[in-house]
Amino acid sequence: MQIMTSRTTRLTDAAVLILRLMLGIWLFAHGAQKLFGIFGGKGIDSALAGQATSGIPGWLTYLSVYTECFGGLMIAFGFLTRIASVFMLINMLVAASMHLSKGFFAVEDPLSFAIMSLAILLIGPGMWSIDYLIFQKRASGTTVLL
Repeated sequence: MQIMTSRTTRLTDAAVLILRLMLGIWLFAHGAQKLFGIFGGKGIDSALAGQATSGIPGWLTYLSVYTECFGGLMIAFGFLTRIASVFMLINMLVAASMHLSKGFFAVEDPLSFAIMSLAILLIGPGMWSIDYLIFQKRASGTTVLL
């Protein structure tokens, strides 16, 4: 049955949009908890204190938190998506490795985020993204106002 195996660009772009939005919103929320203390978070001071006990330098904590927060927004909007996905993939793999001693369920979230970041890195941002508006139209010679 063809309906079970058919694939269209429009459906693929819709699937990428859903994946990008969900990953980006989740990551933004996680980063905003740590950076701004919203969504039930404790803010950057708490994040710095937590990482200091494990011997991680403060600048790496800032880099991680900013990557989660603003990289999540970049992925959600599809702006420099592949670059943001690389940073997010690295960030989430490091996060997963730091929690590995606590068991599978402690690494489940960062590992899932890393896998979704890898999927977006491989497939690209899709048609419904800022990247498409900027780069695809520019490559085709269409005038872009951005």
